[in-house]
Amino acid sequence: MKRDCLEVQQAEAFLESHIKMDRHVGGLLLSTLRAGVVQGCDETVTQVLPIPAQRGHRSPPARSGHRCVADNANLYVFGGYNPDYDESGGPENEDYPLFRELWRYNFATDTWHQMGTEGYMPRELASMSLVLHGNNLLVFGGTGIPFGESNGNDVHVCNVKYKRWALLSCRGKKPNRIYGQVQRMLLIEAL
Repeated sequence: MKRDCLEVQQAEAFLESHIKMDRHVGGLLLSTLRAGVVQGCDETVTQVLPIPAQRGHRSPPARSGHRCVADNANLYVFGGYNPDYDESGGPENEDYPLFRELWRYNFATDTWHQMGTEGYMPRELASMSLVLHGNNLLVFGGTGIPFGESNGNDVHVCNVKYKRWALLSCRGKKPNRIYGQVQRMLLIEAL
C-alpha cells in the first residue's frame, strides 16, 4: 500500500473518531481531506453526499476542485466545478461548469449561507490553494477554462467579515502560473 493511502486511512480514522458534530459535516471534511491527499493512490475516492440544507436554506451544489478551510465557527467552501449542467445550476450559473462563489457553513446553527461578495474575485476557480488567516481568505493560483491552460499566479484576498475581495499587490517576480498546489500558513513569533 502506498504511503499516501496509509495516511488517508489514518486521517479518516482520526476524523471518524474525533468529530463530534453532525456526521454529514464530518463526511464533507472527510471528502475534502481525501481529495487533497489521495493523488496517486490506488484506491477509488468515494462520493460523499452533500450536507442537507435546513428548511428554507439551500446548500452548495456538488463540486470538485473546490477548496475548504475552517475556523472554530465556520467552514468556508470556495470555487470548484461540476460538468453536469443541471447540478451546477443550469442557466443561473454564468460561469458553468465553474462555481464563482463562496459558501459558509456555520457549525452552531447547522446552516449554509452563500456569501454575496464584492470586489476582485479570482477567475481561476478550480484547484487553487486556499488558507484562512484571521478574517482573510488567501487564494493563490488555480485553473479556469480551459483547464490546465488558463492558470493563475495572483494572490486574492477575501475579508469574510466585510465580504470583500481584493487583488494583493505583490513585489518581485511572480511565480509560474500553477494549479493543484498546496499553500500553508507559517506563523513565526519573535523571541
